[in-house]
Amino acid sequence: MPFNTNKTNDKSVVANDDKLADIALNIESIINNIENSVNKINNLLDNTKYCWNDTPSDMLREDSKFDYVLARRVIIKLSRQKNDLLQIAGNYKTAEKDNANIINSLPNNILE
Repeated sequence: MPFNTNKTNDKSVVANDDKLADIALNIESIINNIENSVNKINNLLDNTKYCWNDTPSDMLREDSKFDYVLARRVIIKLSRQKNDLLQIAGNYKTAEKDNANIINSLPNNILE
């Protein structure tokens, strides 16, 4: 990430909204893979009822339901991070556009 070098002794980060959006899309792809894997695992464990049925198997399936809920919560939190990045990228893009409009609305010679 580049630093803002236009100001003396200023180390503020210059936002790269396109890069933030790319990162968000990569996160979304990874989240989808995680979600698919969690669903596959859940289905496999649920299908054990057809080949294993007693108290330990019931406990395993109950635990897996609890784990599935936890995994869904993680997926939701990761999705929020992706959404936050997209929101930040959009905010920077809007601010840059607004600033450009303000600059363009100034007269050519503001000293007159």
